[in-house]
Amino acid sequence: MCYQVIKYIVSRLLGVVLVVCLASVAGCTVGPDFEAPQIEVPDEWVGPTAVSTTGSTESVKRNLAEWWVLFQDPVLTSLVERAVESNLDIKLAQARVRQARAARGIATSSIGPAVNTSGSFRRSKSPGPSGGSAGANADEEGPTVNQYQVGFDAGWELDIVG
Repeated sequence: MCYQVIKYIVSRLLGVVLVVCLASVAGCTVGPDFEAPQIEVPDEWVGPTAVSTTGSTESVKRNLAEWWVLFQDPVLTSLVERAVESNLDIKLAQARVRQARAARGIATSSIGPAVNTSGSFRRSKSPGPSGGSAGANADEEGPTVNQYQVGFDAGWELDIVG
């Protein structure tokens, strides 16, 4: 029973496809009395001349990038400038480029050597020569001690295996 239903649907579908193909081929015929139209074409182009090749490439690119300025319409210029300034797609793309560059910098930061430096200074006064006992002179002070410490560390972990 199921086989007969599928056979019926396929035969109907093939019939529809055949009718559509025949109709499209019939629409392409032009008839026995067809004549190609005569089109008058001037011998030379009479419009504006092409972009000058004597100018610099940068000036040509700049002129093409600001095509709307050629119309000398302040309203059009302001509309295009506002559209460029408030275009969120461009700002989003710029943010994604900055994010990708930062991620690349983080990923490649471990390739080179790592260098660390440190420095510190400490100054202390010790109590008097008697160690701060009750019988010692309270005005006497012990020596002042200055401690300087400088550190430098460099390391480079080579990734040989990859």
